[in-house]
Amino acid sequence: MGACGALSATPIGLTVAWVGTPVEHLPPGSIRSSPIYVAAALIPPAVAVLGYNLSRPKAEPVRPSLLEAPEFRLRVEIGEDGSFHTMLDLRLVNARF
Repeated sequence: MGACGALSATPIGLTVAWVGTPVEHLPPGSIRSSPIYVAAALIPPAVAVLGYNLSRPKAEPVRPSLLEAPEFRLRVEIGEDGSFHTMLDLRLVNARF
């Protein structure tokens, strides 16, 4: 699809270059035609990249990592006798195989 984009943008680039030709004949001190020629040269590759990126297949979903982030939990448990116990769960490494 990138080649189609480049081929379809070539007439546009040639038109921009043709517009730059009369600019060369302007009196000194006026605008220069060099940026126009640079733009004309960059249009086909830019459209080719755009066409390629638009025609790419959608990316597959990212597979979850085998290593997970550290986990920190603070919880309160009620014992059988009615007392409260503060529990701190700290898991530094959680690896799935």
